Amino acid sequence: MKLEKTDASSILAIGGYPAISVPESYGQDGVHFGISFGGLLEPKLIEIAFAFEQATMVRVPHYHLILSNIVTHQ
Repeated sequence: MKLEKTDASSILAIGGYPAISVPESYGQDGVHFGISFGGLLEPKLIEIAFAFEQATMVRVPHYHLILSNIVTHQ
C-alpha cells in the first residue's frame, strides 16, 4: 500500500486507532492549522481535545454556516 499522506491521523487510521483533530492556529491568510491527538480511548481523546480548545481558545465559529442556517429556517 502506497501512502500519499503520512500525517499522524493517517497512520493512526491505518492502525485502527481513534484520533481527533482540533484547530491549533491560523495563518495570515486565514488557513487553519490543526493538531491531532490519538491512540487513546475515545472518551479520553474527547476530553483532551476539549481541554485543548478551552485552554487555547483558537477555534473560531464559522459565521457563514450559522447565518445560512438562520436564513433557511425562517
